[in-house]
Amino acid sequence: MKLSKTGKIVGAVLLIGGIVAVVVIRRDSSGTELVVPPRPLKTMEIGAEALTTTTALPGRVAAGDEVTMSFNASGTLIELPVKEGDKVKKGQLLAQMDQRDAKNQVDAAVFELQRAAAQLDRMRIAAEAKAVSLQELSNAEATYAIAVARQNIAQKALEDTVLLASFDGVIARVMVKNFETVQSLQPIVSLQDLSGIEISASVPEYRVARLRG
Repeated sequence: MKLSKTGKIVGAVLLIGGIVAVVVIRRDSSGTELVVPPRPLKTMEIGAEALTTTTALPGRVAAGDEVTMSFNASGTLIELPVKEGDKVKKGQLLAQMDQRDAKNQVDAAVFELQRAAAQLDRMRIAAEAKAVSLQELSNAEATYAIAVARQNIAQKALEDTVLLASFDGVIARVMVKNFETVQSLQPIVSLQDLSGIEISASVPEYRVARLRG
C-alpha cells in the first residue's frame, strides 16, 4: 500500500473469538505513531449443507382400493346413471333393476304378516280363556314367525335391486348397458378409491443399499 508523504499506515488483522478487527497504525511526518481504534468487520460462518439427490425410477401408480360392484339378484336394468370417470359419493345410486316383482313380493309378505299377527292375538286370548289348546297356540306362533321371516326375505330382495356405492370414489369401468338383463353377482361397475394412492417402483439393489446405509 502506498501512503501520502505525510505518513505511513501499518495494518494488522486480529481474529479473536470469531471477530475480525483491523488495527491501523499511522505515522505522521514527525515520526509519532498514531493508533487508529480497531474497526470490527462482519464475518460469516459457513457450515456443511445436506445434499439432495433426485432419481427417476420406472413405476406404476394405482388406486389404493378397487371394488367390482354387482347385484345379489337377477333382473333387468332400468337405471344406469354413471359412466367411466364419474366421481361418486358413498351411498350414491350406481344402478337399479326393475323393482315391480320385488315390490309385489313385499306387499304380499306384509299382508301375510299382518294376518298371522291378528290370528296370533286371537289365539292368545282364546288360550287364556282355555278355549284352545296349547298346541293350537304354538301353531299360531310358528305361523307368525314364518311370516316375519318371509317379510324380511322379500324386503331384502327389494333392496338387492338397487346398487349403491360402498365408498367415495371414481367409476373406473362400466361393464353393462342400461336395459340389459343381468345375473346375480355379474360385474356391473368397477369403483376406485382415490383417497389412498399406491406407488410401486423398481429400485436397483445398489440404491436400496445406499438408502439403508
